Amino acid sequence: MRRPLIVGCGRVGLRLAARLRERVARVFGLTRNAEGAARLAACGIEPIVADLAEPASLAAIPDVDVVFHVLGHDGGPG
Repeated sequence: MRRPLIVGCGRVGLRLAARLRERVARVFGLTRNAEGAARLAACGIEPIVADLAEPASLAAIPDVDVVFHVLGHDGGPG
């Protein structure tokens, strides 16, 4: 694994990113907006601004070799 992408950079995703950064030089994180991108960059994660609900935005995702989908239930309806 050389180029991981984390989808879901909340509490668990950020902990995963910290562990991955001990092993690889670049860790990418998916976020939906500039505010999230700034938060990820401050943690040493290379932010990718895209939205899984907007397929056209996914073109921003670089070539990665593994994806960690770290999303949980947010307590909302559904």
